Amino acid sequence: MGFSRKKQAVVLDGDSIEENFPALTKIGIFSTYEKNASAISFQYELINDAGGRFKIGGKNKNELLATQSFDYEEAKFYEIEVKTTQTDPSDPNFSSIPYDESEFFLIRILDDSSPNDPNDPNNPMVAQEMAL
Repeated sequence: MGFSRKKQAVVLDGDSIEENFPALTKIGIFSTYEKNASAISFQYELINDAGGRFKIGGKNKNELLATQSFDYEEAKFYEIEVKTTQTDPSDPNFSSIPYDESEFFLIRILDDSSPNDPNDPNNPMVAQEMAL
């Protein structure tokens, strides 16, 4: 029995990262829902990694990771594009099936509103330096 490409969806369970978090911070986990996917697993590939700012990693190679620390004042979000491929590790004769359509996700950068944010003009230390 075949599968229907229209009955699958790639989801990301997280879509934001706070500015100033370190590189390799996990943003979310990809998963794919496929109508006929019982023993089938999925592989993920970034088609657009927003200029190298993101990568896929983790034990199951399904985690979206930041490759750098972000600055909210520089950009509020980045767009990534993900392609998924269906595989069946239990069947050596199963050939990988890439889906025709990729999925787009917006990754939001959250403003660090801590009182020690050196880029926040409301930070008393920054306001004092600006007054000088």
